Amino acid sequence: MNAAALASEVLHRIRGEGWESFPTAGVFAAERIWTDETLAAALENFRVELLASEPATRPSREGKLFEWYDCGLALIAEIVEKRRRRGVIARGGGNAV
Repeated sequence: MNAAALASEVLHRIRGEGWESFPTAGVFAAERIWTDETLAAALENFRVELLASEPATRPSREGKLFEWYDCGLALIAEIVEKRRRRGVIARGGGNAV
């Protein structure tokens, strides 16, 4: 899946969770050209906003952190980050981890 297809999947999952009212979620609905770098940054911005929206309590099944993982957004973020790191290494800009 390319970055644009993953961004579309992210938007689908955000809508499925009812999170489209978060300001950082709007970027996924905007027509744009996605790269792994821009998608990784947008996912991180959304994750930070999502988690900041609830009181700091012990994580539970009712919490947004659980939902972030449960709905698959964490997996998508991990896939994008791995692809992004591979691209940096392939271009000679980083060390293999």
